[in-house]
Amino acid sequence: GGTTQRYVSGSSAIDLGDGDGPPDTSQPGPSFLTTLWRFTRPHTLIGSAIAIPSIFLLASPTYASFFEARSLASLLYAAVPSLLMNLYITGLNQITDVEIDKINKPELPIAKGDLKPSTATAVVLIALAISLAMSVISPSFSTQGLQVA
Repeated sequence: GGTTQRYVSGSSAIDLGDGDGPPDTSQPGPSFLTTLWRFTRPHTLIGSAIAIPSIFLLASPTYASFFEARSLASLLYAAVPSLLMNLYITGLNQITDVEIDKINKPELPIAKGDLKPSTATAVVLIALAISLAMSVISPSFSTQGLQVA
């Protein structure tokens, strides 16, 4: 074999193989759902999932009104497209920054080779389409001002 290439950053090293053949694939890769979860950049998704109801609660006329069925339905209707848009944004960043991520964030699914760019593109386009469609399909939960916009 040849010399093993390693990328070293701080105290961590990543084995890039010795260049003499295909990488070791004896261990199965992560499931698609696990890879998709990593692709969403969970810390941004979780942050948004906490921020959306928090802001919604601040905007509620009363604490009790927050828990009314219509308010909770409205919250859900706002949260789903917001979280899908979050996936679109973080996913688009990963698709466009693959070479940078291979150096700075090699654990990300595309940079690591766990997710094909074409699959990632399909995921972000579906997330974008559903997010935008939800805003026009059923405007019953939006305000008159948003319906005009």
